[in-house]
Amino acid sequence: MKESTLTSVAWGIFIFFIGSLWIVAELTRLDMGSYFALGVGLILIGLNLARRSIGTKISKFSLGLGVLALLVGLGALGGLKLPLVPTIVVIIGIFIVAEAIAKKESG
Repeated sequence: MKESTLTSVAWGIFIFFIGSLWIVAELTRLDMGSYFALGVGLILIGLNLARRSIGTKISKFSLGLGVLALLVGLGALGGLKLPLVPTIVVIIGIFIVAEAIAKKESG
C-alpha cells in the first residue's frame, strides 16, 4: 500500500469520525470534545504505525500530536478538562520549537 493511500484512508476515517460525533452530540446534547481528542489521537497514531509497517517515514509531528491528543482525551475522560483547541495550538508550538532546536543542533 502506498503512503498516499494511507493518508486518504486516515482522512476518510477522520471525516467519518467527526460526522459521527456530531450526530451523537446532536442526539444526546453531550459534549464530545474528549472523545474527539481521543479519536484524533488514535487516528494519527494508527496512521504512523501503518506508515512504519510499509517502510515509509513516520511523521514525528503528527505522531507527537496524536500521542498528546490521546493524552488530552484520556485526561478529559478522567476529569481533567483542558480546552482542546488552545491545548493543541500550544502543543504545535512546542513541536515547532523542538524541531528547530533539533535541526540547529544536528547541523
